[in-house]
Amino acid sequence: ANNIIYSMMRAIKSCLSTIVSYPELLQHEESLNNSQGAAGSVSACYDVMSWIAYLESLDDVLDMLKEAHENINNQSATSKKDHHVARTTTLEAAGRTFRISPILAPGITHTPAQFTKEIKQLIQARILVGERSVSLLPGSYKLWKNHLTFRTGLLDMSSGKNNTGSGGNKDLQKICNHNRIPSYLLTASSKFKHYHATVSAFERSLVRLHKMPRLWLMYATFVILYDPERNPTTVRRIYDRALVALPASQHERIWEECLCWVTGILPSNNSTGS
Repeated sequence: ANNIIYSMMRAIKSCLSTIVSYPELLQHEESLNNSQGAAGSVSACYDVMSWIAYLESLDDVLDMLKEAHENINNQSATSKKDHHVARTTTLEAAGRTFRISPILAPGITHTPAQFTKEIKQLIQARILVGERSVSLLPGSYKLWKNHLTFRTGLLDMSSGKNNTGSGGNKDLQKICNHNRIPSYLLTASSKFKHYHATVSAFERSLVRLHKMPRLWLMYATFVILYDPERNPTTVRRIYDRALVALPASQHERIWEECLCWVTGILPSNNSTGS
C-alpha cells in the first residue's frame, strides 16, 4: 500500500512539474486551485466547463507537439538521405518555447529524444488532470466522455504505428501464439497495462452514468478492439449489463451494435444509399 501511494505521489509531482513549465497551462491550474469563487458562484474546481477548457488546452498543446515531432522525424530522414546539416526546429506552445536539434548546443532546449520524452510526460499529465476532474465531478457525462475518449485514443495511436485499426494487436497475438508465449507476458506490456487502466476508468464511469448508452457502446467497442485475450464472453457480458441497466426504450441502440458484433454484418442503415 505504501509503495502504491509513493508511486502515485511521484506521478502527481511529475505531472505538476510538467504543467508548471507551460505558462498558459499553469494559469488553468492556478484558477482551479483557487477555492474562493465569486459571491454566489461555484468554485472553479467544481465547474465542468473550467475543467473542459483546461483539458482542451492540454489537447491543443499535445497536437502541436505531436505535429512538430512528426515533422522533425521527416526532416531527420531527409537529412540522413541527402547528407544535410541537422536543422534546428523552433516551436512555441502554451507560452513555452522549444528549440530542438540533434546537436545539443547553447540555445538548444531539447534533442529529439528529449522532445519525445516531453510529449510522453505531457500525455501522463493529461491523463492525471482528467482523473482529477472526474474524481471531483464523478457525475459529469462531459468530463467522463472527454477522459475516456482521450484514453482510448492513446491505444489507437499505438496501434497505428504498425497497422491501422486493431491489426497490430492481431499480429502480436499471432506471434505470441506461434512462439507459445504465456498470456501473462502479453498482458504485462505497457500497452496492455494501459488497456486495463482504461477498463477500470470505464467501470468507474458507469457507477453513476450507467443510464448513458453511449458509454456502454464505447466500452464494448474498446474491449472488442483491444482485449488481449480476445474473449467474446467479456464483450457479451458488457452488452448484457447494458441491457439490464438501460430502459427498454434504449435497448435498440445496444442490440443493433451487439448483433453487428455477433454476425459481422454492418447495420442496414449504412447501406440504404447503395
